[in-house]
Amino acid sequence: MSARDFTSPNTLQSHLSGTFHPLTSLTRLSGGFANFTFRGQLSSNSTVIIKHAEPFAALSINVAIDPIRCFFEHSVLASSLPNLEGAVVTPKSLHYDKEHAILITTDAGEGSRDLKALLLSGDPGLETTRLGTALGAFLSSLHQWGRSQASAQLREILQGNAQARGLWQWATYGRLVETISLFPTVLSAYEQVFCEVSAAPAPALADETIIHGDFWCGNILPYNGVVTVIDWEMSRLGGPWEDLAQMCAELYLPFQFRGVKEGLAIISAFLKEYGPVGEEVARRAVVHFGVHMVVWPPRVPGWGEKEQLQECVTTGAEFIERGWRKDWAWVKESVLAEIVQDSWINL
Repeated sequence: MSARDFTSPNTLQSHLSGTFHPLTSLTRLSGGFANFTFRGQLSSNSTVIIKHAEPFAALSINVAIDPIRCFFEHSVLASSLPNLEGAVVTPKSLHYDKEHAILITTDAGEGSRDLKALLLSGDPGLETTRLGTALGAFLSSLHQWGRSQASAQLREILQGNAQARGLWQWATYGRLVETISLFPTVLSAYEQVFCEVSAAPAPALADETIIHGDFWCGNILPYNGVVTVIDWEMSRLGGPWEDLAQMCAELYLPFQFRGVKEGLAIISAFLKEYGPVGEEVARRAVVHFGVHMVVWPPRVPGWGEKEQLQECVTTGAEFIERGWRKDWAWVKESVLAEIVQDSWINL
């Protein structure tokens, strides 16, 4: 890594003008935990997205993260991912500077906003069924491709993304049991199932595949009729339930805290279009949906007050309990109904 400070827009712009392309301006973008992210203006008036990785998180210098995350994202975006032309696309990698951990990709557009922002703002132009269907079709295609011979080279690369797997494990199941101490009144009753879920190894599924790894509303940019799926640095080999559950949980949270129902319609269309999954994948998806609702909202500022957070973690805990015990009749009556096959229900 160079001693130059590439977190400085001026230093970064000067460097890129000599190694990539002259930039007329460089603007730091908000959001994004790990990387320093900028939008660069080219002389042609088109724009690009520029990411720079340091050995620590951009929003928390005390969190050490290997800059190799840029390499994994570049590897994914330089591959032949199954984009759904005209509906869902991924950025293209334009330039990767390994020495300085800099990645430049195409831009979804200066006016683009992420799906979380659109849901919370009550955007009237959000076509929920169309969006859910498009996301379900895209994710299904990604997971199918990720199990095929066509993705063998990328699979081999992503096998080495142990950092992403470790961060995900720590941020979810690694914090599940400790969350009981934040809401002991309502969560103490779930201690046994929380311990069981946290200690259970991930199943050795035959359909392990390439996953996005951070598939949530903040990484979905619907703009000008096209949906762009961004931020692939957490991509790795994993179970399809990881992507399915994270997206569903994040679509549900605006309803949980703000009463925004559009996310529920997206979930239904998303799961329906993704298609049938095996019982163990469904079980893990329901459990992880609950885990996400328990561990994340209390640690993300702005969702709600203590009472609202308590209601959220209680809902999440029930999904964990019902999913872990395979109470399919209960799940069939929930927001995750589309993931249940009738043959699983013990009538």
